[in-house]
Amino acid sequence: MKSKRPTMKDVAKEVGVHQTTVSLALRDHPSIPQKTRDRIKEAAEKVGYRPDPMLSSLIAYRKKTSNEVRTSTIAYIMNVDGEEGLENSKPRQLFLKGAKTRAHELGYNLDVFYYGGKHYHSKYLNKVLQTRNINGIILGAFYTHFTDIELSWENYSIVKIETLPTQVRAHTIENNQYQVVRRGFQELRKLGFKRIGLCVAEHDEKHTRNLFSAGYYVEQAAIEEEDRVPILIFEATEYYDDLGDNLSKIRDWIIENDLDVVISNWRIHGPAADEASKKLNKKIYAVSLDMEEGSSPSFGMVQNHEIVGASAVEVVSGLMQHNNRGQATYPRTNLINATWQEPDIDTLEDIRAQVFTLPSTTKPS
Repeated sequence: MKSKRPTMKDVAKEVGVHQTTVSLALRDHPSIPQKTRDRIKEAAEKVGYRPDPMLSSLIAYRKKTSNEVRTSTIAYIMNVDGEEGLENSKPRQLFLKGAKTRAHELGYNLDVFYYGGKHYHSKYLNKVLQTRNINGIILGAFYTHFTDIELSWENYSIVKIETLPTQVRAHTIENNQYQVVRRGFQELRKLGFKRIGLCVAEHDEKHTRNLFSAGYYVEQAAIEEEDRVPILIFEATEYYDDLGDNLSKIRDWIIENDLDVVISNWRIHGPAADEASKKLNKKIYAVSLDMEEGSSPSFGMVQNHEIVGASAVEVVSGLMQHNNRGQATYPRTNLINATWQEPDIDTLEDIRAQVFTLPSTTKPS
């Protein structure tokens, strides 16, 4: 005969509290003091209580479909200078668009808050969020500057898009820049390009934990040594871009290394490639690692920023449904892969006119 499975009632009896208190404590509800939660968890372990997974799934489903969840609001916080500042960043526009779409699909309101400068500051923003009973937060791709945000994190379920602000320990959703560079490099090799160079801003390297250069060096190691090109890292941030000086640096680097194609997530490499083309008397392609609709040339990497925003909503929704609040003890990072957009027919013909031989078989990466 099977032994009886310990129940929540057994845990309540062991501690001397009501069964409802046990339920709340095991879900880390903030209404139960931390010491009481710890005592109840120890008692649950002692009697061998384990939650019924089928019941937990049912509870989660009911929460998801309840009116309370349907009217919940997620705060989407950005430290850009209002709507005007948002206009200057296409990726942030797409992050927000994807988040809004997914929030609507899941039945949430998504309210945008601009932080810093003439906009909200920590104390006031914290008060607004609590007054409006908002307990889910997405930190939407903060810039390097103004990362002094300090909220009562223990009251919120938190997710970040990209790594900043670094002092907030939260699960993070971001573009997979390592895969972006590797896939782009591989596709260009398939098209017949041999001498492929990467230029990237110093700020982006730090911001992405050197994932751009990491992907590039892996691909460089897999090709013939004579075709390996040194990476160019130039000084530029979202607040500072000496484009005139950097354009000449990139142009000279292209000429010095006799490139066939230059890849970058910035737009400056296009004019630099055009100038170098005149000097070298050949067409040098500037291929984007972050394509925008209607950009030239018509091929490159599409980073799927809207998927990043949508994924951030999905993660914070799960945290909210399970009442998982506060900074993460073990933060996770979810990387969203980019996709390759093939050249159109005319561009492909132009490439074939210049590239006469395909590259030799590369070593496995």
